[in-house]
Amino acid sequence: MRTQNTEHRTQTAVHLFLSSVCSLFSVLCFLISVFCSPPAAQAKVYIDITSPAIRQLPISIRTSHSPTAKEIETVVKDDLEFTGLFAFVDPDVPGAEIIATIDVEVSDGLKVILSVRDLIDNREVIRKRFSAARIRPLAHSISNDIYSVATGNEGPFRTKISYLVNPSPAKKELWVMDWDGEN
Repeated sequence: MRTQNTEHRTQTAVHLFLSSVCSLFSVLCFLISVFCSPPAAQAKVYIDITSPAIRQLPISIRTSHSPTAKEIETVVKDDLEFTGLFAFVDPDVPGAEIIATIDVEVSDGLKVILSVRDLIDNREVIRKRFSAARIRPLAHSISNDIYSVATGNEGPFRTKISYLVNPSPAKKELWVMDWDGEN
């Protein structure tokens, strides 16, 4: 009887030990699955916590009232606004720190003179002549120059995006467009 009792206690102890190990293993597996599993989406989001509220640079853009000049102004404003770094101020209202003047002449092709003036230092920081056949590439070049003067970095507005299109199952085409989806 004593041997059976000892044997029963040994089996109970082994059973308790295995049960504890299984419970511990289950908890460990749960913790690993919660804390070590990859996230559902692999996208990385970066938030700059050192400058959460970037101060936008107040800028005015002056052009003549011709349709071509207004079209160039619209493209330039769209480009610069996309960056989130610029706040546009009406040219007749004080408050701008930079003023860009775009003089357009539409005889013998498209000719433009860009002048960017730093109103804080009261000096012209760039004066450049452009000659082009098409409005949008010219406007993107003007945007690049204004961006470069304001930030010290090269502007991205002449960037091209290429992509594949499948017009039919047997045919693939390589298309190219401007960074803003035009052309």
